[in-house]
Amino acid sequence: MPSPAGDPTYIKNKDRYFIELAKAVARGSTHPSAKGGCVIVRGREIIGDGRSILTDSKVEVDCLSYAIAASAKAGTGAIGSTIYTTRYPFSTSVFQAHVMGIARIVVLAHEWEPYYKDEFRRAARLAREVSIAI
Repeated sequence: MPSPAGDPTYIKNKDRYFIELAKAVARGSTHPSAKGGCVIVRGREIIGDGRSILTDSKVEVDCLSYAIAASAKAGTGAIGSTIYTTRYPFSTSVFQAHVMGIARIVVLAHEWEPYYKDEFRRAARLAREVSIAI
């Protein structure tokens, strides 16, 4: 589909474009086994980005939680936004997305990492309960 006349910001395939940006963010991940990247998009504007990290104290931070925190820190409203992520979200991140008013999560992950399978099942159930499309 050609760009609409007079709209220089038109993106032909938004999902593919923003997933590629999430993949670029994932390259900065410090998690040794579960690298992940995420961008939060409202309209055509990126309002937050995050990467999965593993701290020295062995605490895992999901890339979605990181991106939501970055968006909130900037004071940017996220109601109606879409999250593009390279990993399936944790249940806490799904709930944070719900509280922020995010209605859709686009996931690149092909399959669940075996270690996190139960957590991802909980996240999927919670997403259905709070009406977030994954």
